[in-house]
Amino acid sequence: EPEEYEKLTDSDIVCIQDGKFIIGEIKQNQNLFTINQMIDLAEIAKSIEADILLFSSLDESPNKKTNEMVEKVKERLKDTNVQVGWYQLEEGIFQPSRWD
Repeated sequence: EPEEYEKLTDSDIVCIQDGKFIIGEIKQNQNLFTINQMIDLAEIAKSIEADILLFSSLDESPNKKTNEMVEKVKERLKDTNVQVGWYQLEEGIFQPSRWD
């Protein structure tokens, strides 16, 4: 029988782009991120040898707290090849669109 595993999280972003293995987390609101969740994802990214770990939300820009947490994750992964960043959605996503 297979071992039982504790579910740490789901995967919002898992892709390969230009030969880079990318994983990440997207939240409706950046205030839903916690440093513990981000560190858990950092450990996952490290263990699966991801090239890039991204965080994003539906906010128009990251706030100071979010930037600080991303910097802590970068520090945590500084001795690895994992690049950490905030993915800013394009401005157009926040504009009303016409439905014809």
